[in-house]
Amino acid sequence: MSWIQSENEGDKERGKEEMKASGISADSMKLRDELTGALIGLAKSCGMHQKLPMTTGILIEGLFATVNNTSDDGLRNIIRRVREEKRKVAPNCSTCLSVCGNTSDVDMKEIWNEDPDVRSLQSTILLGVKGLAANASLARALGYEDEKVNHFFYKALCMISYDLTMEQLLPVALELGEVNLICMELLDNK
Repeated sequence: MSWIQSENEGDKERGKEEMKASGISADSMKLRDELTGALIGLAKSCGMHQKLPMTTGILIEGLFATVNNTSDDGLRNIIRRVREEKRKVAPNCSTCLSVCGNTSDVDMKEIWNEDPDVRSLQSTILLGVKGLAANASLARALGYEDEKVNHFFYKALCMISYDLTMEQLLPVALELGEVNLICMELLDNK
């Protein structure tokens, strides 16, 4: 989670302390937020357009990169690949003169500056999906996938980008737990 872009001074101070403890620079935090926003844009584009064979793998790889020790150059490379994939999924959207926002990257400031209760639930879902991506990445490396797990990545990323209430987001957070169990069962198959 990144508090670096929050307008709340208390959040900024907590964020600075978290960065010191984690050893992650402010620039790296911004790149992780940029990557997360691009991933949400890719997920949203698949709601209106057919995902391609590589799309889910790129989504999972990108989510995992936001929580592991990926270098800044590695993050920039993944951001580029995510945006290239989005252009392949929705080729006409990048040149459309009537921007609808259905495939736009999300500015994570919108989430970090959300109502604190809603932001907390959005952050819980986002962090949970990143953890799910770590498990799904390992399962994929072992040759296991589950379509319900793969579909949930798209659903969760889209849902946290919408202007929803806590009551509307809570079922997504609960579903995250169920989907994580499915993913863990994949790993038990090894």
